Amino acid sequence: MTDSACAVGIDVGGTKIAGAIVSFPSGVTHERTIISTEPQRGGGAVLDDVAALVDELRRQAAGFEIPLIGVGVGVAELVSLDQRIESDLLIRWRGLPVLDRLGGPDEVTLEADIRAGALAEAHLGAGREATSLAYLAIGTGIGLVLVQDGVPWRGARGSAGTFGYSPIRLYSNSRAEPFDLTVEALGSGPALVARFRERGGLAERAEDVIAAAQAGNAVAAAVVSEGAEAIGSSLGFAVDLLDPQLVVIGGGLGLAPGPYRDTLERAMRRSIWSETNRDIPILDAELGIDAALIGAAYRAWLRWRHSVSADS
Repeated sequence: MTDSACAVGIDVGGTKIAGAIVSFPSGVTHERTIISTEPQRGGGAVLDDVAALVDELRRQAAGFEIPLIGVGVGVAELVSLDQRIESDLLIRWRGLPVLDRLGGPDEVTLEADIRAGALAEAHLGAGREATSLAYLAIGTGIGLVLVQDGVPWRGARGSAGTFGYSPIRLYSNSRAEPFDLTVEALGSGPALVARFRERGGLAERAEDVIAAAQAGNAVAAAVVSEGAEAIGSSLGFAVDLLDPQLVVIGGGLGLAPGPYRDTLERAMRRSIWSETNRDIPILDAELGIDAALIGAAYRAWLRWRHSVSADS
Protein backbone atom coordinates (compact mmCIF):
# COMPACT_ATOMS: atom_id res chain seq x y z
CA MET A 1 0.00 0.00 0.00
CA THR A 2 1.24 3.48 -0.87
CA ASP A 3 0.49 6.35 1.50
CA SER A 4 0.51 8.91 -1.30
CA ALA A 5 -2.97 10.33 -1.77
CA CYS A 6 -4.86 13.57 -1.50
CA ALA A 7 -8.03 14.70 0.22
CA VAL A 8 -10.23 17.76 0.08
CA GLY A 9 -10.03 19.79 3.28
CA ILE A 10 -12.66 22.37 4.25
CA ASP A 11 -12.70 24.73 7.24
CA VAL A 12 -16.12 26.30 7.85
CA GLY A 13 -15.74 29.24 10.23
CA GLY A 14 -17.98 32.08 11.27
CA THR A 15 -16.26 34.57 8.93
CA LYS A 16 -14.78 32.52 6.12
CA ILE A 17 -14.85 29.13 4.46
CA ALA A 18 -11.42 27.88 3.43
CA GLY A 19 -10.83 24.90 1.20
CA ALA A 20 -7.89 23.16 -0.45
CA ILE A 21 -6.66 19.88 -1.84
CA VAL A 22 -4.15 18.45 0.63
CA SER A 23 -1.59 15.87 -0.44
CA PHE A 24 -0.34 13.28 2.03
CA PRO A 25 1.78 12.29 3.78
CA SER A 26 3.35 15.74 3.31
CA GLY A 27 0.31 17.85 4.21
CA VAL A 28 1.02 20.29 1.36
CA THR A 29 -2.00 22.31 0.19
CA HIS A 30 -3.02 22.97 -3.42
CA GLU A 31 -5.73 25.10 -5.05
CA ARG A 32 -6.40 26.95 -1.79
CA THR A 33 -9.66 28.93 -1.93
CA ILE A 34 -11.38 31.26 0.56
CA ILE A 35 -14.96 32.54 0.39
CA SER A 36 -17.05 34.50 2.89
CA THR A 37 -19.33 32.49 5.15
CA GLU A 38 -22.07 35.07 5.73
CA PRO A 39 -23.83 32.78 8.23
CA GLN A 40 -26.76 35.18 8.59
CA ARG A 41 -28.07 33.75 5.29
CA GLY A 42 -28.91 30.50 7.08
CA GLY A 43 -27.41 27.05 7.26
CA GLY A 44 -28.78 25.89 3.93
CA ALA A 45 -27.11 28.68 1.98
CA VAL A 46 -23.78 28.05 3.72
CA LEU A 47 -24.08 24.33 3.03
CA ASP A 48 -24.77 25.05 -0.65
CA ASP A 49 -21.57 27.11 -0.83
CA VAL A 50 -19.53 24.39 0.85
CA ALA A 51 -20.97 21.73 -1.49
CA ALA A 52 -20.08 23.85 -4.52
CA LEU A 53 -16.55 24.36 -3.20
CA VAL A 54 -16.13 20.63 -2.53
CA ASP A 55 -17.33 19.82 -6.05
CA GLU A 56 -14.88 22.29 -7.59
CA LEU A 57 -11.95 20.93 -5.57
CA ARG A 58 -12.91 17.37 -6.52
CA ARG A 59 -12.84 18.43 -10.18
CA GLN A 60 -9.40 20.00 -9.76
CA ALA A 61 -8.06 16.95 -7.92
CA ALA A 62 -9.03 14.73 -10.84
CA GLY A 63 -5.93 15.99 -12.63
CA PHE A 64 -3.56 14.95 -9.85
CA GLU A 65 -1.28 11.93 -10.21
CA ILE A 66 -2.28 10.61 -6.78
CA PRO A 67 -5.79 9.42 -5.90
CA LEU A 68 -8.41 11.56 -4.18
CA ILE A 69 -9.52 9.46 -1.23
CA GLY A 70 -12.08 11.59 0.58
CA VAL A 71 -13.30 14.89 1.95
CA GLY A 72 -12.69 16.23 5.45
CA VAL A 73 -14.76 19.09 6.85
CA GLY A 74 -14.03 21.05 10.01
CA VAL A 75 -16.85 23.21 11.30
CA ALA A 76 -17.04 25.79 14.08
CA GLU A 77 -19.73 23.90 15.99
CA LEU A 78 -20.06 20.89 18.27
CA VAL A 79 -19.68 17.62 16.38
CA SER A 80 -20.75 14.40 18.09
CA LEU A 81 -18.83 11.17 18.08
CA ASP A 82 -21.07 9.90 15.27
CA GLN A 83 -20.49 13.05 13.20
CA ARG A 84 -23.72 14.94 13.88
CA ILE A 85 -23.80 18.71 14.33
CA GLU A 86 -24.94 19.39 17.90
CA SER A 87 -24.94 23.20 18.08
CA ASP A 88 -25.87 26.14 15.88
CA LEU A 89 -24.11 29.12 17.40
CA LEU A 90 -22.44 30.21 14.14
CA ILE A 91 -23.14 27.63 11.41
CA ARG A 92 -26.78 26.54 11.49
CA TRP A 93 -26.33 23.00 10.25
CA ARG A 94 -28.00 21.17 13.10
CA GLY A 95 -30.63 18.88 11.62
CA LEU A 96 -29.36 19.26 8.05
CA PRO A 97 -28.08 16.22 6.07
CA VAL A 98 -24.55 17.60 5.91
CA LEU A 99 -22.71 14.34 5.17
CA ASP A 100 -25.17 13.28 2.48
CA ARG A 101 -25.10 16.72 0.87
CA LEU A 102 -21.30 16.69 0.61
CA GLY A 103 -20.86 13.18 -0.74
CA GLY A 104 -22.09 10.69 1.84
CA PRO A 105 -20.65 9.19 5.04
CA ASP A 106 -18.41 6.76 3.16
CA GLU A 107 -16.52 9.65 1.57
CA VAL A 108 -16.89 12.56 4.01
CA THR A 109 -15.58 12.96 7.55
CA LEU A 110 -16.91 15.73 9.78
CA GLU A 111 -15.08 17.18 12.78
CA ALA A 112 -15.12 20.21 15.05
CA ASP A 113 -12.68 22.75 13.64
CA ILE A 114 -10.74 23.09 16.91
CA ARG A 115 -10.00 19.36 17.00
CA ALA A 116 -9.15 19.29 13.30
CA GLY A 117 -6.61 22.07 13.82
CA ALA A 118 -5.18 20.34 16.87
CA LEU A 119 -4.79 17.08 14.94
CA ALA A 120 -2.88 18.82 12.16
CA GLU A 121 -0.55 20.67 14.52
CA ALA A 122 0.11 17.49 16.49
CA HIS A 123 1.18 15.49 13.42
CA LEU A 124 2.37 18.03 10.86
CA GLY A 125 2.98 21.25 12.76
CA ALA A 126 4.38 22.73 15.95
CA GLY A 127 3.47 19.76 18.16
CA ARG A 128 4.83 16.90 16.09
CA GLU A 129 7.65 16.24 18.57
CA ALA A 130 5.42 16.52 21.66
CA THR A 131 3.61 13.75 23.50
CA SER A 132 0.93 16.18 24.68
CA LEU A 133 -0.14 19.71 23.86
CA ALA A 134 -2.95 22.16 24.41
CA TYR A 135 -4.09 23.74 21.15
CA LEU A 136 -5.77 27.14 21.44
CA ALA A 137 -7.37 28.79 18.41
CA ILE A 138 -8.62 32.38 18.56
CA GLY A 139 -10.60 34.04 15.81
CA THR A 140 -14.33 34.55 15.40
CA GLY A 141 -14.64 32.06 18.23
CA ILE A 142 -12.28 30.54 20.78
CA GLY A 143 -11.53 26.86 21.26
CA LEU A 144 -9.02 24.80 23.20
CA VAL A 145 -8.40 21.07 23.13
CA LEU A 146 -5.89 18.69 24.69
CA VAL A 147 -3.93 16.36 22.40
CA GLN A 148 -2.40 13.26 23.96
CA ASP A 149 -0.13 10.98 21.91
CA GLY A 150 -1.35 12.61 18.72
CA VAL A 151 -5.06 12.19 19.46
CA PRO A 152 -7.26 15.22 20.24
CA TRP A 153 -9.50 14.58 23.23
CA ARG A 154 -13.08 14.48 21.92
CA GLY A 155 -14.85 13.90 25.23
CA ALA A 156 -17.64 11.49 26.11
CA ARG A 157 -20.10 13.16 23.71
CA GLY A 158 -17.81 14.91 21.25
CA SER A 159 -18.19 18.33 22.84
CA ALA A 160 -14.62 18.81 24.12
CA GLY A 161 -12.99 22.05 22.99
CA THR A 162 -15.65 24.63 23.86
CA PHE A 163 -13.24 26.85 25.75
CA GLY A 164 -14.75 30.27 25.13
CA TYR A 165 -18.45 29.89 25.80
CA SER A 166 -19.04 28.65 29.35
CA PRO A 167 -20.27 31.58 31.47
CA ILE A 168 -18.42 32.67 34.58
CA ARG A 169 -20.74 34.19 37.20
CA LEU A 170 -19.30 37.31 38.79
CA TYR A 171 -20.35 39.44 41.75
CA SER A 172 -19.74 43.14 42.20
CA ASN A 173 -20.47 45.65 44.94
CA SER A 174 -21.61 48.09 42.26
CA ARG A 175 -24.30 45.75 40.86
CA ALA A 176 -27.48 44.60 42.54
CA GLU A 177 -27.44 41.24 40.78
CA PRO A 178 -24.65 38.89 39.74
CA PHE A 179 -23.72 38.89 36.07
CA ASP A 180 -22.27 36.35 33.65
CA LEU A 181 -19.31 36.80 31.32
CA THR A 182 -17.65 34.46 28.86
CA VAL A 183 -14.11 34.49 27.55
CA GLU A 184 -15.51 34.67 24.02
CA ALA A 185 -17.51 37.81 24.85
CA LEU A 186 -14.33 39.54 26.03
CA GLY A 187 -11.51 38.30 23.84
CA SER A 188 -12.67 36.96 20.48
CA GLY A 189 -12.28 38.95 17.28
CA PRO A 190 -15.91 40.13 17.09
CA ALA A 191 -15.86 40.91 20.82
CA LEU A 192 -12.89 43.26 20.44
CA VAL A 193 -14.66 45.13 17.64
CA ALA A 194 -17.99 45.31 19.47
CA ARG A 195 -16.48 46.49 22.74
CA PHE A 196 -14.33 49.11 20.98
CA ARG A 197 -17.39 50.45 19.19
CA GLU A 198 -19.37 50.54 22.42
CA ARG A 199 -16.75 52.94 23.76
CA GLY A 200 -16.86 55.19 20.70
CA GLY A 201 -14.16 53.61 18.56
CA LEU A 202 -14.32 52.89 14.84
CA ALA A 203 -13.28 49.43 13.65
CA GLU A 204 -14.40 46.75 11.23
CA ARG A 205 -12.00 43.98 12.24
CA ALA A 206 -10.11 42.92 15.34
CA GLU A 207 -6.90 43.85 13.52
CA ASP A 208 -8.17 47.44 13.40
CA VAL A 209 -8.56 47.50 17.18
CA ILE A 210 -5.08 46.05 17.71
CA ALA A 211 -3.60 48.57 15.27
CA ALA A 212 -5.33 51.41 17.11
CA ALA A 213 -3.92 50.11 20.39
CA GLN A 214 -0.42 50.00 18.92
CA ALA A 215 -0.89 53.56 17.66
CA GLY A 216 -1.59 54.81 21.17
CA ASN A 217 -5.40 54.79 21.33
CA ALA A 218 -6.10 54.35 25.05
CA VAL A 219 -9.60 52.94 24.54
CA ALA A 220 -8.38 50.36 22.06
CA ALA A 221 -5.49 49.47 24.37
CA ALA A 222 -7.93 48.86 27.23
CA VAL A 223 -10.20 46.67 25.09
CA VAL A 224 -7.25 44.63 23.81
CA SER A 225 -5.77 44.25 27.28
CA GLU A 226 -9.05 43.18 28.90
CA GLY A 227 -9.76 40.60 26.20
CA ALA A 228 -6.26 39.16 26.20
CA GLU A 229 -6.15 39.06 30.01
CA ALA A 230 -9.41 37.08 30.08
CA ILE A 231 -8.13 34.48 27.63
CA GLY A 232 -4.66 34.32 29.16
CA SER A 233 -5.90 33.76 32.70
CA SER A 234 -8.32 31.07 31.50
CA LEU A 235 -5.52 29.43 29.54
CA GLY A 236 -3.40 29.41 32.70
CA PHE A 237 -6.21 27.58 34.47
CA ALA A 238 -6.30 25.04 31.62
CA VAL A 239 -2.54 24.49 31.91
CA ASP A 240 -2.93 23.82 35.63
CA LEU A 241 -5.79 21.43 34.93
CA LEU A 242 -4.28 19.52 32.00
CA ASP A 243 -0.49 19.87 32.46
CA PRO A 244 0.36 19.66 28.74
CA GLN A 245 3.94 19.53 27.50
CA LEU A 246 3.45 22.73 25.50
CA VAL A 247 0.82 25.19 24.25
CA VAL A 248 0.24 25.84 20.53
CA ILE A 249 -1.71 28.97 19.60
CA GLY A 250 -3.43 29.37 16.25
CA GLY A 251 -6.28 31.20 14.59
CA GLY A 252 -6.07 34.55 12.84
CA LEU A 253 -6.26 36.58 16.04
CA GLY A 254 -4.16 34.18 18.08
CA LEU A 255 -1.31 34.47 15.59
CA ALA A 256 -1.43 38.27 15.36
CA PRO A 257 1.77 39.74 16.87
CA GLY A 258 1.60 42.72 19.18
CA PRO A 259 -0.12 43.75 22.41
CA TYR A 260 -2.93 41.20 22.27
CA ARG A 261 -0.67 38.16 22.07
CA ASP A 262 1.94 39.65 24.44
CA THR A 263 -0.69 40.38 27.10
CA LEU A 264 -2.25 36.95 26.68
CA GLU A 265 1.05 35.18 27.29
CA ARG A 266 1.88 37.29 30.35
CA ALA A 267 -1.57 36.68 31.81
CA MET A 268 -1.29 32.94 31.20
CA ARG A 269 2.04 32.62 32.99
CA ARG A 270 0.89 34.80 35.86
CA SER A 271 -2.24 32.65 36.28
CA ILE A 272 -0.46 29.29 36.39
CA TRP A 273 -0.34 28.12 39.98
CA SER A 274 2.41 25.52 39.78
CA GLU A 275 5.97 26.75 39.35
CA THR A 276 6.73 23.55 37.44
CA ASN A 277 4.36 24.68 34.66
CA ARG A 278 5.00 28.41 34.52
CA ASP A 279 7.76 28.23 31.89
CA ILE A 280 5.75 25.96 29.56
CA PRO A 281 6.68 26.59 25.90
CA ILE A 282 4.16 28.61 23.88
CA LEU A 283 4.45 28.06 20.12
CA ASP A 284 2.77 29.54 17.08
CA ALA A 285 0.74 27.10 15.02
CA GLU A 286 3.14 26.20 12.19
CA LEU A 287 0.27 25.56 9.80
CA GLY A 288 -1.18 28.97 10.57
CA ILE A 289 -4.78 29.63 9.63
CA ASP A 290 -4.79 26.49 7.46
CA ALA A 291 -4.50 24.13 10.43
CA ALA A 292 -8.19 23.22 10.55
CA LEU A 293 -8.59 22.51 6.84
CA ILE A 294 -5.38 20.46 6.79
CA GLY A 295 -6.49 18.57 9.89
CA ALA A 296 -9.92 17.86 8.40
CA ALA A 297 -8.26 16.42 5.30
CA TYR A 298 -5.81 14.49 7.50
CA ARG A 299 -8.71 12.78 9.25
CA ALA A 300 -10.05 11.66 5.87
CA TRP A 301 -6.61 10.35 4.95
CA LEU A 302 -6.25 8.46 8.23
CA ARG A 303 -9.63 6.83 7.73
CA TRP A 304 -8.67 5.80 4.20
CA ARG A 305 -5.38 4.29 5.38
CA HIS A 306 -7.18 2.35 8.10
CA SER A 307 -9.75 0.99 5.64
CA VAL A 308 -7.08 -0.04 3.12
CA SER A 309 -5.04 -1.77 5.85
CA ALA A 310 -8.15 -3.59 7.08
CA ASP A 311 -8.95 -4.83 3.56
CA SER A 312 -5.40 -6.01 2.77
